[in-house]
Amino acid sequence: MDKYNFYKSFYDRELNRRKDLDASINLPLTLIGILITANTYLAKPLFPINSICEINYKQILVLLFFIIIIFTTTYLAKSYNNFFKAFRYINIGNYLELRQHEKNIKAYNGNPANAKNQIDFDEQVLEKIISFAENHCTINDKRSYNLYIAKTGIFISIISTIINYIFIATIK
Repeated sequence: MDKYNFYKSFYDRELNRRKDLDASINLPLTLIGILITANTYLAKPLFPINSICEINYKQILVLLFFIIIIFTTTYLAKSYNNFFKAFRYINIGNYLELRQHEKNIKAYNGNPANAKNQIDFDEQVLEKIISFAENHCTINDKRSYNLYIAKTGIFISIISTIINYIFIATIK
């Protein structure tokens, strides 16, 4: 197998993972919206609270749900855009500069004074592709982990919604 294609396949894989992670935000956001709507509907008769001494277990369950949702949304935002800092994906950059660099290396290698210190452009390109793939892999792994935490939070929120329904809507 050609080593260039081998490492480029890693780079392409990480680009596809990036696209998949960007697209995977829609379903969790929809579920969070549905869960918030359901719990708000269930909690409507429980609020407002006049005094902290009047808080009962039903209100605590609803507040617990909203704390879990805030936690989940935090990890979802972290997965999607790293809290407005964005992710620092390294990309190839300006193609004209790359072509000019290739010409400069060709001229450098053509100079007889540099016969012992030849520069291999293909090797430099390969090293860059490997560093780009490594950068993308590190970021994508972090994003995947944060998305995993957010999905776990959504699962806990679903269980919390079911518990809220049992205790608020059915038990008087």
